[in-house]
Amino acid sequence: MEHTIMTKEHKDILDKNRDKLIENMEMRKLWNCLRSKGIITKSDEEHFKSSGEGLPAKEKFLDFLTTRPDKDFNEFCKCLTETEQGHLAKILQGTETKFPVYV
Repeated sequence: MEHTIMTKEHKDILDKNRDKLIENMEMRKLWNCLRSKGIITKSDEEHFKSSGEGLPAKEKFLDFLTTRPDKDFNEFCKCLTETEQGHLAKILQGTETKFPVYV
C-alpha cells in the first residue's frame, strides 16, 4: 500500500522552494486537480480557503502536503504542470535551476 510518509528529500525540496511556491502558485487553478488526484478533499479545500485566499491558503496547503504520502509529491508536480504552472514543477523536480523572469 502506498501510504508511506513523504520522504525527507521531498519535504526538504518543498521547504527549500516554499517562498517561490507561495509567491507564484495559483491555487484557484490547482484545487480541482488536487481533488481529482486524491491529494485533498472538498472539505480540505474549504478548510484551506477559510483561512483566506492567497498566502494563508497556500501556506496551509504546503504544510498539509508534507503530511501526505510520498506519491502525492509527484501528483502535486503533475497538477502544477497540468495547470500551466510547469515551471514550478520543474523547479521541484530539479530539472530547472533558474526561476523564469517575466517582463
